[in-house]
Amino acid sequence: MHFKEENNRSGFFSLNLFFKKDKQKRNRYKRGKLFYLMQRLIWKIGHDYLREEKHLIYSLNSTNFSPSFNYNGRGFSLSCELKNLKSTLDESYKMFYEYWESFLESSEGNLWFEGEISDEIFKRSVSFNEDYAEYKAIDILKIILL
Repeated sequence: MHFKEENNRSGFFSLNLFFKKDKQKRNRYKRGKLFYLMQRLIWKIGHDYLREEKHLIYSLNSTNFSPSFNYNGRGFSLSCELKNLKSTLDESYKMFYEYWESFLESSEGNLWFEGEISDEIFKRSVSFNEDYAEYKAIDILKIILL
């Protein structure tokens, strides 16, 4: 547990995973996609199981970070009431070791997984780049003027 705030009597803890960066682009891509799916799965089951079903946590967040040039990190953090901390840890253990498998084998889990794969393959939107037109105009001017 990282901190304790007396006013709202809540706690926060996180699980961080570190892995060495791969030099090969193909392996980096595969690992990145696997970790992305794992993050989405943990967020989904954490939200559904710990928050909606068990009513133990306020929120569950996932993070990506790079602590050094040679390592990447992925993490999960959640906040809960201090009185629920032990039950949250116990249920988190069950979630990581039992619940995820039964979720993925269920029809709801299959639909969720297929949706995630589909969203990765067929992206619905591209993030807006407000400088895109300016950069394209500069590229065209460079070609014309040079």
